[in-house]
Parts: sequence; C-alpha cells; structure tokens
Amino acid sequence: MEMSSNMRIRSYEPVRDLDRVRVLHDRSIRALSGHLHPPEVFDRMQQRKEGEEFAVNLASIHFFVAEDEAGRLLCTAGWQAEPELALARIREVFVEPDLARRGIASAMLRHVEADAIANGRTEFWLMSSVVAVPFYQRHGYEVEGEATDSDLPAIPMGKRTKR
Repeated sequence: MEMSSNMRIRSYEPVRDLDRVRVLHDRSIRALSGHLHPPEVFDRMQQRKEGEEFAVNLASIHFFVAEDEAGRLLCTAGWQAEPELALARIREVFVEPDLARRGIASAMLRHVEADAIANGRTEFWLMSSVVAVPFYQRHGYEVEGEATDSDLPAIPMGKRTKR
C-alpha cells in the first residue's frame, strides 16, 4: 500500500516537533533493528537524543517531517551541507515502524534529495544502519566502505546525481 499521497511534508519546527521526533526515532530503531542489538544499545542512543546537542543538530540542518492528515508524525529526514563541496549528508531518516515499506520513507528521501539539489548539491552521502542498506540501494546509493566498529554499526553509502 503506497501511503505517500496521504501525507504532508513540511519543515521541522523545534518547539512543535522535537519531542515527537525523539519518540519516533526511538520507536523506529527499536522495532526495525531491535533483532540485531541488545536493548542497552538503543538506550544509550536514546540518551544521546535526549540531550541538547541533538536538538541543536536538528535545528542546524535542512530537516523535514512528514505527517498524516491528523498530524501524526510518520517520518523524518534531512540533509546537511558539507562546506566547500557539492555534497549533502543525508541524516535522520526514520519512519513510523508500523508504516514501514509503504513508500513513506521513499517519498521523504526524494523530497530531501530534491531540496538538496535545489540548493546546489549534486552528491549525497550517508551512514546507513545494517537493515537500511537495501532501502538506500533501491534509491541508487552504493556502499562506499566498511561498517563502523561500534555498538550500532553504520555503513557509508553514496550517490551522485546525473548532471
């Protein structure tokens, strides 16, 4: 079921959205990656997201939220400009887990990429969770290195747009 036509993508508003973003990110990662890692890994990740640094980081990037008609938060994603480069770092792509694989994250990724392109970016880079690699590959991203050696391994991936 494609759900992207029933949602609205808008710019992130810290006062309105921060707490909801934190809850969505925690719920999403635990549900979609919980089978790969012990709960304490997610607890540490959530503690970092509860800190002021996370709020400052979100406010400093091009960050978007997707909502349904009732205002329910469905998905988040953003991009950060890499100074002196035509590179955009894709960040914070999370989807409501009970709505995964319905086109929501795909629509959000297309929106974020289009916004980055409109702002002069032609290359994309991200750090993907293990479970999200196939998602990004379906969108033209390629693995560009080895997974990080951490509690929650991340795989570097990249994509270049056609000029």
